[in-house]
Amino acid sequence: MNGAPTNVGVPKLTGLFNLTYSPPFLDGFSIDSQVNAQTNTLLNPRTRVTTPAYTALDLGFRYGFMVEGVRLPLRGRIGNVFNEDSWTASRNETLSRMGPRSYRLALTTNFTH
Repeated sequence: MNGAPTNVGVPKLTGLFNLTYSPPFLDGFSIDSQVNAQTNTLLNPRTRVTTPAYTALDLGFRYGFMVEGVRLPLRGRIGNVFNEDSWTASRNETLSRMGPRSYRLALTTNFTH
């Protein structure tokens, strides 16, 4: 079948790579990335329709700091950095569209007695 996918909703190859780096000169700071790649996926076995292969990149950072004895981690993230526009097939022959580029910034803490 020339490398064509054979199972509905199951890509022939999926890859996930994560990398986190904490620069030694910036205490409490780290940057991270995630690359998610997938080969084309069979959507319908009767028509042999497939979804395209895709590769998506997410980038983020974390910075933990203290304010008056309270730890405050700040987290920022850009999802789908290059705004990859693709579809994924599920095993029940339905499609889901990949989300567009997104931005998130969160500041969290724990309140204790």
